[in-house]
Amino acid sequence: MRGFFFLLAAVACAALACSGDDGTGGSKLGSGSSAATGSDGKVHPAADNVLINEAEACKLVRDAILKTQTDLKCVGTIQDCPSFLRATYVKACMKYDHGTAQGCADYFAAIKDCNKIIPDECVLVAHPETEGQGC
Repeated sequence: MRGFFFLLAAVACAALACSGDDGTGGSKLGSGSSAATGSDGKVHPAADNVLINEAEACKLVRDAILKTQTDLKCVGTIQDCPSFLRATYVKACMKYDHGTAQGCADYFAAIKDCNKIIPDECVLVAHPETEGQGC
């Protein structure tokens, strides 16, 4: 199942790259965003250097995705927390930067097309040196 999700994400990413439209109704970052698109093509919100625990970071981003899916009447599922973050960031119980978690939540809240909701499209700053401290 996990492999299928990543294959689906890769196909969706390829479609995004070809279309030039990000589904937010504007630029990939939205208006007034303090984020940048990295060389990897993903959204990298600005860090605020405030560390939050894994549960809070996961809830911020996952809830934004679920709300957007509900508002747009999208069909799809995403993993529960904390698996939602651990699928990408691997290490358990890390702390994350609040600014990047909120920036990703804002990014997903601005999406206007179900096909553009790609959970790993936005990158949180994780602090691996805090492993075991974020639970």
